[in-house]
Amino acid sequence: MGEPIYIETWEVIRTWEAVDNSKRNLLDIAYTRNLCPTVEATNIFRHSMAELHRCVLWKLLRTRKIELEGE
Repeated sequence: MGEPIYIETWEVIRTWEAVDNSKRNLLDIAYTRNLCPTVEATNIFRHSMAELHRCVLWKLLRTRKIELEGE
């Protein structure tokens, strides 16, 4: 079995928009434990994804774990 992929779905606030409660922006962040082996590495990766997409991570809505069949 291959390494699992974790996909976090975040509610975000776009930095160029005013806070609008009627609007809900979502961002999915995917990673593996190989890419993010520690909590600190995961937090750094989340922060870099938020910067890349010019948003602020507001609330974690769910985390999914996808198991891939490997060689």
